[in-house]
Amino acid sequence: MRNNVISYMKQNLADFSTEPPNELDALILSWLSYFSFPDLLKTGSKRICELEAGELKPDKEMYAAAFNPKMSKKLFTLLKDSPRFMNTELSLCVEETDPCEEKQFGALCAKLTDKAYFLSFRGTDASYVGWKEDFNLAYRFPIPSQEAGLKYAESVMSALPDAKFYLGGHSKGGNIAVYCAALLKSELQSRIVGVYNFDGPGLPCEFQQSAPYRGISSRIHKFVPSASLVGMLLETQSGYTVVKSGTVSVLQHDPFSWAVRKYRFATAARRSSGSVWLERCVNGWIKEMPVSERERVVNIIFSALDELDARDFNAFFRTLHRQIPALSRRYKSLDKDTRAFFDGKVERLKALMRGKA
Repeated sequence: MRNNVISYMKQNLADFSTEPPNELDALILSWLSYFSFPDLLKTGSKRICELEAGELKPDKEMYAAAFNPKMSKKLFTLLKDSPRFMNTELSLCVEETDPCEEKQFGALCAKLTDKAYFLSFRGTDASYVGWKEDFNLAYRFPIPSQEAGLKYAESVMSALPDAKFYLGGHSKGGNIAVYCAALLKSELQSRIVGVYNFDGPGLPCEFQQSAPYRGISSRIHKFVPSASLVGMLLETQSGYTVVKSGTVSVLQHDPFSWAVRKYRFATAARRSSGSVWLERCVNGWIKEMPVSERERVVNIIFSALDELDARDFNAFFRTLHRQIPALSRRYKSLDKDTRAFFDGKVERLKALMRGKA
């Protein structure tokens, strides 16, 4: 196993007043927003080392939203005893899921020093709502979580007028962090030190060419693994850093697999050929569809998932032997026009993947 962020935590013992946050700290702090902390952190605050075991939720609940619950638990256990992180004060934890609005949002505020804070935005959890909102990025801008993130950042930063801020997130959380940073009013934007997007989807090209985005672009740091797919979806910003990973394919979306060299990521010169190929195929497929067709494809997929007895993707994969036949039955029940439309889109994606324009 290569060195990863867990290895880094054991090595860097300086607190944040001595050594400012780096890219590895930003990933760790971004990951914290995946955790379901006790309600006391919604209205109050506590240093990480002060959180007692009896106050925390059971492991299955606390780490349920994270991609890698086992490593997430190990990370948090080490944080509580880490000279660098133990005095980090957590507050303003938010967890919102609204199926009607198709919104899944999470965030927290981490006080690093008296003058420095990190706003962490949660990526996608296992819920169908969370994944549906991700898919909605293909045809809707902004999505509810982006709007919620902007309101959250404006509120926190306005309440702390003398502080500097870092913003970050993994996956959809990274996308939200960039969106927020770009649209904050100039007075707030000027107090941002850095924005960290860890393998998060891109933003519309028109948005990236806008003056607000250009005002923050030099402070945006995007990191993707060599086989990135999620981070290459839609219109990604240029200038990202490619990170080596100890695993393959889509499993590289898990940042515990990302290689670390001392206090930085171990980087690669370029993305893998497979990542470039998938980006070209999937993004090309999305771009050639009118917005209305993108929405229709997404709604067909998720209307089928909503009829399953598995209520989220964790349950879906645990009971795959039941879910695949159920999806097949749902597909066969589609009306003639819907089925023909969906089949056509699937065949078009296959053609693009075979290299046929």
